[in-house]
Amino acid sequence: MSSKKAVKYAVYTSAVVVFFVFILLPPIFGIVIKWDTIQQVFDQPQLMSRALTAIGNSFVIALAVAALDLVAGIPMAWIMTRSKSRWM
Repeated sequence: MSSKKAVKYAVYTSAVVVFFVFILLPPIFGIVIKWDTIQQVFDQPQLMSRALTAIGNSFVIALAVAALDLVAGIPMAWIMTRSKSRWM
């Protein structure tokens, strides 16, 4: 393996490890450690209603942000690809 490929591989591997350690594992550990508390939420209708409301609000905000990204991002990408750049 050439040194350039080794560096690319190391950067890619470290990025994947950082993603798993800091993004994926903490929520999974939180769910596993607090499983009894989660079961209480499922058993109580009032807590379940509040949890579902919070999840619904999160999805509404996520959809609004995605729509805003599309409205702003597509024209911006089109302008960037069609205009001349000083650096290219």
